[in-house]
Amino acid sequence: MERGCYRLTALLIMASAEVNAVRFDPAFLIEEGQSVADLSQLDEQSGLLPGTYLMEWRMNERSAGLRETQLLPGEQGLLPCLSAASLEELGVNLAHLPAEGLADACVPFTELIAGASTEVDSERLRLILSIPQAALHNRARGTVPEARWQRGINAGMLNYSLHGSQRWGEASSRQQLMTLQSGINLGEWRWRDYSTLRLAQGETRWRHLSSQFQRDIVVLRSQLQLGDLATTGELFDSLSLRGVQLSSDNSMLPDSLRGFAPVIRGVARGPARVEVRQQGALIRESQVPPGAFVIDDLYPLSSRGTLDVEIIEQDGSRSGFSVPFSSLPVLQREGRGHYSLSAGRLRLVSGDRPWLLQNTVAWGLPWQLTAYGGSQLAEEYQSLAAGLGVNGGRWGAMSLDLTHARHQQASGEAWRWRYARYFSQTQLQLSAYRYATSGYRTFSEAAQSKNRPDTVQRKQRVDLSLTQTLGSYGSLWINGSWQNYWQQSGSERSLQLGYSGVWRGMTFNLSYSHNQLLRYRSSDRVIGFNLIVPLDRWLSKNRYANRSHTLNATAGSSVDNHGNAQFWSGISGSAGEGHALSYRLQQRLSNQSAGSSSYASAAWRSRAGNLDGAIVSNARGQQLSWGLSGGVVLHPQGVTFTQPLGETNILVSAPGVANLPLEQNGSVKTDWRGYAVVPWASPYRWNRVAPNLRQLEEGYEIEEAVQWLAPKRGALVRAHFDVKRGYRVLMTLRYRGNALPFGALVAIGNRQSIVGDEGEVWLTGLPATGELQARWGKGAGQQCRLRYRLPDDAASGIQRLQGECQ
Repeated sequence: MERGCYRLTALLIMASAEVNAVRFDPAFLIEEGQSVADLSQLDEQSGLLPGTYLMEWRMNERSAGLRETQLLPGEQGLLPCLSAASLEELGVNLAHLPAEGLADACVPFTELIAGASTEVDSERLRLILSIPQAALHNRARGTVPEARWQRGINAGMLNYSLHGSQRWGEASSRQQLMTLQSGINLGEWRWRDYSTLRLAQGETRWRHLSSQFQRDIVVLRSQLQLGDLATTGELFDSLSLRGVQLSSDNSMLPDSLRGFAPVIRGVARGPARVEVRQQGALIRESQVPPGAFVIDDLYPLSSRGTLDVEIIEQDGSRSGFSVPFSSLPVLQREGRGHYSLSAGRLRLVSGDRPWLLQNTVAWGLPWQLTAYGGSQLAEEYQSLAAGLGVNGGRWGAMSLDLTHARHQQASGEAWRWRYARYFSQTQLQLSAYRYATSGYRTFSEAAQSKNRPDTVQRKQRVDLSLTQTLGSYGSLWINGSWQNYWQQSGSERSLQLGYSGVWRGMTFNLSYSHNQLLRYRSSDRVIGFNLIVPLDRWLSKNRYANRSHTLNATAGSSVDNHGNAQFWSGISGSAGEGHALSYRLQQRLSNQSAGSSSYASAAWRSRAGNLDGAIVSNARGQQLSWGLSGGVVLHPQGVTFTQPLGETNILVSAPGVANLPLEQNGSVKTDWRGYAVVPWASPYRWNRVAPNLRQLEEGYEIEEAVQWLAPKRGALVRAHFDVKRGYRVLMTLRYRGNALPFGALVAIGNRQSIVGDEGEVWLTGLPATGELQARWGKGAGQQCRLRYRLPDDAASGIQRLQGECQ
């Protein structure tokens, strides 16, 4: 047996050897008188036979998705069969390749493209492709081909949320609220509806809040919405309309073209490598020819900071420069833009509901400039806006725009200036609004003025946001705003500042807030302090301390300028697999009339939904509250209950396997039928879906256990895993009275194994009955078949069988 282990080890070494590695004589692996199989296939083809496999393609160290791949025998091992369409989808510029080579069903691209190579990773079932940049289209990094975007399956969906409360004491009350977000996916279209049902004081009130149809327009990189919608708020205030809207969807763009990033320009003396780093991390590496170069597809780690550029020449000499930048929401990359076009009727709870036509557009110009503008047209209201934004490098980013509005006989202008800068771990954002004349109205203000002509109009407003990181000493933040009004004295002010840090594992926060509103005569000033102590770390030697449990002690206090003071303390934590159970106990002391109060809450998160409850008691009475939330999906295979659904979701199908968690999210598990839903998938991006095979029930096998999906926005895509229930079998095979040769290949379906010493072969996922095929050479007398049947009382452990191959 020990000698057999050595032989099997040697066989595996041969199976994983490089094509040009030293070849071994198989006779060294056997004893005198034993036979050995023809091991050339394993030696040259890394243990895989020619055929079709579902493999993950990786092109230039980036995943290109999961695809059916035909592997053919070549002179130096297995070669993939790639068609011209597949190469085009990978980004290969076919115009630079000979037409006669592209006519073949399997294009010999490694011969047509200098420097191209391919490798078959049999262990991970990966096809690794390396193609020089010069042979590719100039596509942005992170591009997911449109042909791989999936519209998903037809399905019905529902998010529900039930909340209720019961109060006893001075003011007894009882109320319940049900929120329903339903939807239907049919082809490319998505329908969404939002409604609520409220029961309070014996009254029932149903409210239908919104209903909308939506689909993407791929050729325009846009979304089309029909029904109740919200306009974009980059230039004008966001409005609620009932109508139609067509707007850009930047999520359809590759990661390297989303958001704002500066264009890097430089000059290389010769063929060189350019490296771009941010915060010390390499974010871009490019090979550039001699002369001027441009890099316009950066994907920075954040929307601000400094990019360090280094040019490495062929002779090893280095040169470099830095590109500081900041960003504002309005800024666009050079040559890129964003637009929206909306038409509909304003939705207001009260007041006039006029029709509106609105459009906005922004376009990135050279020199880090962005021009933007828009208009609003209605029966008694017109406005026109235009502005310019710039990335000033070390001076920060800023924008300035002017809006002219006319309402009935009045008109006015409003200026808006915004500024953002990042320096020395400090993030600064400043916005200033100036309503230049008292006649200026926004569209919603103009619509409401018919019913409320005495509404005060804003005159000026300033917003400030400042964040300072202090390294290991914590962070400091300040948020403030100030505004005043026409024909009204005084102003409104708001200031919040705080400091947070960590000391010996304890987290603390100190804050101060000051608020003053014109409708109140006095201002409010509050100082607060919070402390969290991780008891589970301090009790690490305790038997209750482990990865699935957390335990924290909490304390805090607050005092305001009206003499109100509070102090609270308690414990909070979580338990269970994936921290499914969370809880909190708290005691609060106060000098107010309610005096002290006690609070307790708990929440449970399961694969089918969430349940929570809380109770609070003080001198005025007691209150009990509860909540239940989750999602339901109706699909062609049945009904699946799940966590609350996101905008875009993935239906996981592993029929017959219950309670199987996924690798990325352990709280998502299959139900009793083998179905689960992964909420909040990323639209137009590769999403990796893989069950946790370590928790797969004994006797089951999933061969293709990883899938890559790129759903469209709002889609429900299906990730189906072919689950095979089988047994683990150690089988001894004989042929014509002799043990099968050492190294013979044994296959059943698309699963295969290798015969070891004395005809023994290890097989997994084997069905109760079937037919094995064995081959140890190319001749007719070097292959055989065996029909087998496991005992009816076979257990889930290892089975041992013997069989005569025919």
